[in-house]
Amino acid sequence: MPEAKSTYKWRNTCPAEYILGWQQLEGFDTLIITKSYKDIMVFKSLMNVDVIAPQGESFNFTTETIDYIKNNYKNVFIVYDYDTAGRIGAERLASNGFLIRWVSKDINIKTAKIDDKDISDYIDNHSILEGLSHLQDMFPELNDDKYFRLDRIQYFSNLLKKLTND
Repeated sequence: MPEAKSTYKWRNTCPAEYILGWQQLEGFDTLIITKSYKDIMVFKSLMNVDVIAPQGESFNFTTETIDYIKNNYKNVFIVYDYDTAGRIGAERLASNGFLIRWVSKDINIKTAKIDDKDISDYIDNHSILEGLSHLQDMFPELNDDKYFRLDRIQYFSNLLKKLTND
């Protein structure tokens, strides 16, 4: 409810312990832990990785969940917002041996905020093509094209052309 008062803005019906994307894990060797469902959708659209999002950047994963992640993934990346809550949450989660990545740390001088706080904002502010390139730069460990859905550029370009012509 983006237009609601702040006390009602972020209400949902998910239990606090629910992890978005957990039921859609496909068994890739790389996991990205992000902070929202919209970011799950962007990562899954452009990358061949598993992606989950807890109910907030201060979420405490159970020992069993951490053990599952450690035992089933070669690469684990945390991609939270570069704000106080995101940095604290990422550092705490990284203590399990996971790697932190930031979409951007660049603060807009005019607004004193980060324009590209998450991957969905990055795509919206730039383009799909620049977003895919940015993802390749963010994850240098994934230097194999198998991790990136390069075919999506053509797919999304054709979809945009169709939508703008209708």
